[in-house]
Amino acid sequence: MRAGSMASDNRRYAAGGVPAIGIGRGMPGYQTPAETPDRVEARTLLAATRLVVATVDHLINNSAQLGETP
Repeated sequence: MRAGSMASDNRRYAAGGVPAIGIGRGMPGYQTPAETPDRVEARTLLAATRLVVATVDHLINNSAQLGETP
């Protein structure tokens, strides 16, 4: 995983002051007509889903560190 600049919808939301995060998986043709459902790789989608679930779980279990009560 690495941070980097990538054109995506979340950039527009963040620029408008809305908290946003993006998870890019490096698909060639992203946000072009080449981005079609048949090009979705199940393993990649599953890896991204696991990352989101683990992140949410971590935030829930460590909410005190964020100044919130569980």
